[in-house]
Amino acid sequence: MKRMISVLCALYLASITTVSLCSCSIADPVETVAAATESASAVVTDVTVPSTAAATTALPESQPSATAVNWEEAYAPELDRYRAFATLYAQWLTEDGSQDYVSWGEPWAMMGATYPMEKPLENFGYALKDIDKNGTPELILFGKFDLSISAIFTLVDGVPVLLGTYWPRNECVLDGSDNIYVHASGGAMDNFTGVYQIAADGTGLTMIEAAGVESYDVTAYSELKVRYYVITGDEKAIVSEEEEDKVWITYPSSNENSGLTFIPILTN
Repeated sequence: MKRMISVLCALYLASITTVSLCSCSIADPVETVAAATESASAVVTDVTVPSTAAATTALPESQPSATAVNWEEAYAPELDRYRAFATLYAQWLTEDGSQDYVSWGEPWAMMGATYPMEKPLENFGYALKDIDKNGTPELILFGKFDLSISAIFTLVDGVPVLLGTYWPRNECVLDGSDNIYVHASGGAMDNFTGVYQIAADGTGLTMIEAAGVESYDVTAYSELKVRYYVITGDEKAIVSEEEEDKVWITYPSSNENSGLTFIPILTN
């Protein structure tokens, strides 16, 4: 009887080992790529800069290889245009600078405005990160040196869709949640920070809340009047400066904790 029990236990353990080995050969589903979202427990909190080209750059373990799931191929039209723009901008810097790159019409045209002139192609890069955690990473175009985001795209029915473009007075910040923060300024007395999320159909952004200050009743600049406000959903409330500040101060101001992994679009 003891021998029979030992044989049965051995068979049971062998069957578990077999199932375990089989399960290891099955590819995991596509994990969400951590970036303006509250991603899986292994969210990358520091921006890293791989030293190799985009085709060979490995994403962190918490993010599956975008190349393996063909996300670069899906975003190829935008990446190709972005690559062409970066090359043209580099030429503009090294020549007489007479071209007006802002008039080139690309959504990220302003991103070059604050970039160093040495090795400009190294500044241009992107990240793939699933902001809304729906299984499809967004394409985020951003700069290596100041981490400034210039554009965000998503895929709708396999086609790239532009969600927003950003520049120094309309800055985009991600913090590892599913929020997209936009800090906008229309002048010294007009400032706004909006909290957005990607719409359910993926075709745009939906504002969740906002806080800011605005000028009004302007009869003379020396008599400029301002008021503070907070927006929640569709409701806008005029509040005190202290109340507005309590909301505004909770918003992140930089992309240091965005979790974005920089992938160069080109190398010099």
